[in-house]
Parts: sequence; structure tokens; C-alpha cells
Amino acid sequence: MDLSDVRFVKGTRFPLSRLLDKSNSPSDYLGIPLSADPRRVATWDPVIEKCKVKLASWKSRALSFAGRVVLINSVLSTLPLYYMSIFSAPKAVISKIDYIKRGFLRGVEGNKRRLSRVNWGRLCIPKKHGGAGVINLRVKNKALLAKWGWRYATERNALWRSIICHKYGSGELPWMVNLGNIKDASITWKGIISNLQSEETEKWMCGNSFRWQVGDGKIVLFWEDVWYGDKALRSRYPRLYRLVSRKFISVDEMFSADEWLSQDLPALFNRQLLDRERVIVHRIKGEVDRIKIISYVPDRILWVHENDGIFKVKKLSELLMCNGNFEDADLFCYDKIWRLKIPPKKKMRTICLCPAFSWDVFGMHSADGGKVSTVVAWHVSFAAALWSLWLARNEFVFRDKGTIIKDIILFVKMRAFAWCKALKVFEVLDEKRWWDSPGDAAISSEANRILKTVWQPPKFGQMKFNVDGSATKDVAGCGGVLRTAEGYVVAMFFGPVAEINSDFAELSAIKKALEVFSESLWCGKVDLILESDSTVALNWVQNYYVRPWRWGSTFQQFDEDALKIREVKYVFTPRLSNGMADYLAKLGSRRAVMFAACW
Repeated sequence: MDLSDVRFVKGTRFPLSRLLDKSNSPSDYLGIPLSADPRRVATWDPVIEKCKVKLASWKSRALSFAGRVVLINSVLSTLPLYYMSIFSAPKAVISKIDYIKRGFLRGVEGNKRRLSRVNWGRLCIPKKHGGAGVINLRVKNKALLAKWGWRYATERNALWRSIICHKYGSGELPWMVNLGNIKDASITWKGIISNLQSEETEKWMCGNSFRWQVGDGKIVLFWEDVWYGDKALRSRYPRLYRLVSRKFISVDEMFSADEWLSQDLPALFNRQLLDRERVIVHRIKGEVDRIKIISYVPDRILWVHENDGIFKVKKLSELLMCNGNFEDADLFCYDKIWRLKIPPKKKMRTICLCPAFSWDVFGMHSADGGKVSTVVAWHVSFAAALWSLWLARNEFVFRDKGTIIKDIILFVKMRAFAWCKALKVFEVLDEKRWWDSPGDAAISSEANRILKTVWQPPKFGQMKFNVDGSATKDVAGCGGVLRTAEGYVVAMFFGPVAEINSDFAELSAIKKALEVFSESLWCGKVDLILESDSTVALNWVQNYYVRPWRWGSTFQQFDEDALKIREVKYVFTPRLSNGMADYLAKLGSRRAVMFAACW
């Protein structure tokens, strides 16, 4: 047989010699050099040159400090990070790119030198810890490479995974990357494995960082994987595990096995069990039988460091950056500043002007217990005062121009009013009243907004269940009220919840409302509208794949009750129109048991 020509498409010929000739093969694929050695600095020269062009010195003169930070991060997100998602960057490359970034941030032109205002390491710290949020390339490179471990576990049918699995094998479990002998691995894959094995990354990407949410049970291993509780069954019962005859049996196979259903223990273990071992088996069966197999939902692996269980490079970067280096005490001040509804340039200056103790000195906590509009107005006015003082100081130092206190107060009110008017919470803000008393103007704005928001009754043939959750540092509760189309209250509940968490309290309120309605005489006769003021909880109940893994049993009960109801519509409602449910939730947090009644 002559292999000189190979027929790819009917009527078309392509010479195999050209296909095998390296000189004719492309050097790049999707922007990544195919035969490049990432350990050589020359491989990264195109990236470094592009950074120099994008971060030209003339651009820094036209931007504020905050604008330069934004441009630096936007450039980094499109240039070196693409290479860094595949290759492990050498230290020399990171140093060169950081040198370009530092020069751009300082406004350096040519070979001129200029002193830095702030330490570079401080600027790379996350914003909520007092930094400027400049991307740390070394940390981002580690997070991007670590994502391949997540992709290996989730993309089970991908071609690249099949090739890697065939060439290097899997790890201790089928979904884990093999971290063993990789001497013969390619440079690219060796860099990915070395990153996963590093002490920094392994802390957040080891087997203990993953859990399984059981769906159809065909992938999750009964004994090996962590799917019930915080540990795998083999770790919780090591002596019993040594006697298991089929160690890599899936949950679905175990649950459907006749030996498990009939408790024919000799068929599941290598020898006859002792009485104490039988007790352990019965205890395991009693626990895991609470988990129900959902045949139409695939098993799902979860990353425990994220609430929705989905791995995110941004979250891992934060974990690698923090890694216990920052105290919780720092979170209050800087997190408050970055969440202020003011221009970014003013936020930067506020960070510089306001040390950690300033919030207490200026009475920031005095507004924390007030109404929403009052608190926001106080925060914005505080930032406006700092910015006005800074500008007045510059006028005095550089232009020898003094400013009287009355003018500074006027500038503070003017800037604070302009910034507040841009916020949605101040839809109705009386300008004349603001100049006399900003606090009274903020309160009246809140009152006018309340008048616009009232509870709307459902249509005929529908009933509306308003629910809410409440949580403090010590207690948590939930409550709800069911009304007819005429506005009559026909059911209510309020009581404590098992976990002190505001999101869990909102979720418990929704679950209890469905339980009360499914057991009522209206179930199957009318449609149900369920209103909540929590967008997080409503997103969880409507989207299966974003649900937190640790509350899996709660979601299972929720799905069972929802199937009993003819139709359920989940609607967000502002807290102002959810007053009765809010009152019942706070009342329920002080109770010892749940109260529920229908009439």
C-alpha cells in the first residue's frame, strides 16, 4: 500500500510528506508557540514587548493613579495571563513585567528615576486588605495553572483529558491528576504538576478541598470519595474499610445492590463481620439512606473554598495572597472604603488619608444602626470631607492659598450631594433641605421611598407567600406569611433555624414555606407566588448548579415539596414590602421551637 498520498476528503489528495515535514508545520496554535521552551526568557519576549507598547509612558500622564491601576490590570488580563494559563513563568520574566508596571504607575519616562509613593508589595495586596488590587503575576500564574487540576476532574469526556490519562494515568482517585513520577512528562505538563505539588497550591487544591454532590451516583465512589460528611467513609471507618471486597464501587451500584438492600453482609466483605462491625455497618446504612439518588442529575464535584462549589481563579488568587498573612481587624476599615459609592480616584486618596483608627475617631460606627439612606449618606459625606481637606491642603502647600472652614464645609456638602444623587437609594433627594441639614434630607428620602413601595396582592387563582430570614451574631430565625388574592392572611410560621447564617436563614424560610403550603388544603388548587428579599437564596432555588454543597439535604427536601405544588413562581421583593415576614423572622429567632399554623 502506497502511503505517499492520503485521501482526507472525497476527490481531494494531500501529500503525507508535507504533513510530516516540520518545516511546513505551524509554529503557533491559538497564540501559543508549539515548540517553545517556557523556561527560556526569550520565549516570553513577545509578551514583554506588548506590555511595553500598551503601558507607554505618555498614557500615564493622562491618567490618575486609580486610572493607571485599572489600565495595568486590564492589560495584564489579556497579555501575559494567556501564556501563564499554560506555562509556568520564570522569575526573570515576572520581574521584567513588574518593572514595566512599576514604571508606568509612577509615571517614569525613559531612563528617569522617580521615588515610589507606596511599596510595590503593598499595592499588590487585595483591596479589602488595604492594597490597590494590582494583579500579582506570580500568584495569578499559580492559580491559572492550578485550574488544570479542576478541569481534569470536571471535563471527563474532553479529548485532552483522555490523552493525559492514557499517557500519565490518574491519581489516587479516578478524578485526580497523577502527581507521581513525571520525569518523562513534557515541559508544559511538568510545570502544571510541579505547581499542584507546591506547598502553597497543595493547601487549597488537595483532596480535602473537594466534595461530591450526589446526583445519579454513577461517578461518586461509595468508600473512596467525600460525599457524606466531611471525610470519606474509608477514613471514618478504616478497620471496616480493610474488609470491603469492592473498594471502588460507586454510590449507585452500592444503593442498587441486592446485598446492600437485604444486608447480606458476607457478600460485601471478605469475611464474616463481628457484632461490633455489624453495628457500624447498620449505622452507615442508616446515615447514607437519607441521600436520595436523582437519576436525571449527574454527580457534581465541588470546591469547598467557594460558596457555589465552582473553582474560580480569582478566589484561589485571594487565598494564595492572604494565606493567613492579614488579620481580620484590617478588614473593617479598607473594605468599607472600597465599597463607598464614590469615584475610584477619591477612594485611592481616602485610603492614603484614612488610617485604620480614623473610622472610630470620626464616629463611623455611629451610623451603622441607622436607616440605609442615612448610613450611605454618612459614608459618602465622610469620603467627601477627606477629599475636600486634601484639596485644601494642596492649595495651601503648593499655591500658598488658604481656605476658610465655611468654604470647606460648603465644598463637602456640594460633593457629597453630587455623589449621593448618582445612587439609586436617593431617588428622591430634596436639594434645598440638603443644604440646611443633610441628615434630615437623607431621612426624608428614605421616607419618600417607603411610600412608593407597598405589598401587591396576587391575581385571582394565586396565593402569595412572603418569607424572610434573620441572623445576628448569636441567633437566627425565619418567618413567613401566606395571603390570598383578597389580602387575607391564611397561614404563617416563625421559628429558629439550625445554623446561624443569614443566607441559610433565608433558604430555611423558603423551604418551610413550601412545606407549609404543600401540606395545606390549597395545594394543587391554586398557584403559589413565593416572594423573598434575598437574591442569593432565590438564585440557589432556581439554579441547581450554583447551590452550596453543605446544604444539600435542605435542597433535597425543598425539591420534594416543590414537586407537590401545581406551579411555583419565585419573585424578588424589596424589604420595604416584606415587613410582616421580616418581623416574624426576627420574632422566630427568639423562639426555641418552630411555630406554624394554617386556617
